[in-house]
Amino acid sequence: MTRASAFSAAMARASALLLLLLPAASEARAAALPACSVPTRLTTRVHMIAAEDDRMVRLDKLLAERGVGSRKDVDRLIRKGLVEIDGEVVNKNGAKLKVRWGSSPVVDGFDYPPPPLLAAYHKPLGVVSSMRDDQNRPDLSSVLPMEWQSTLHPVGRLDADTSGLLLFSRDGDLTHKLLHPKYGVEREYLAEVEGEVDEEVLRATLAAGVDTTEDGETLVVVAALVGVEGQQVR
Repeated sequence: MTRASAFSAAMARASALLLLLLPAASEARAAALPACSVPTRLTTRVHMIAAEDDRMVRLDKLLAERGVGSRKDVDRLIRKGLVEIDGEVVNKNGAKLKVRWGSSPVVDGFDYPPPPLLAAYHKPLGVVSSMRDDQNRPDLSSVLPMEWQSTLHPVGRLDADTSGLLLFSRDGDLTHKLLHPKYGVEREYLAEVEGEVDEEVLRATLAAGVDTTEDGETLVVVAALVGVEGQQVR
């Protein structure tokens, strides 16, 4: 018995979750899932890229992070002989057993694979870029499956009145390198503006660079104008 049906249902709820970079052990499982329904013009296929993680962690901590329950809950399940690693039932005193973070334990017949390294989501208009919103606005709480929510975090943010690519990551260093201006990760924006646009002036302004401050460091971010079409600027 696998968790494919539950996973697929979660993916259907998060219909714009497009790209999953999964550990190699999860590729076959993900490939077997039905394509989820997504908005017009958005890709439905799930892509996989190996992202192995061989660090060793305690089994009870690993399963608690993946949504099985508290560490006490996990310990009770282990003592009942309901937890397996690599096809072997874990010893009743195995809560402190060190296992690979990238392993896929089985608990009471259900697989608990590791979350992806990255997930890419097409954020629609009106959704705020936080996992919980204290003003009860639509947020990101229903985008990811529950077992991923304690591990993945949004990479940056998009304003509520914008739409576009929003990444989730489980690697803080990767997140930092994607966001910090000094790494020069390209981003492309399409904006609709009011009034006339002087294309040459705007092009020169962007090429000269825009001052920004990150971690107390002032940087000049250079941008390039792709083109202007009516009130749309790219």
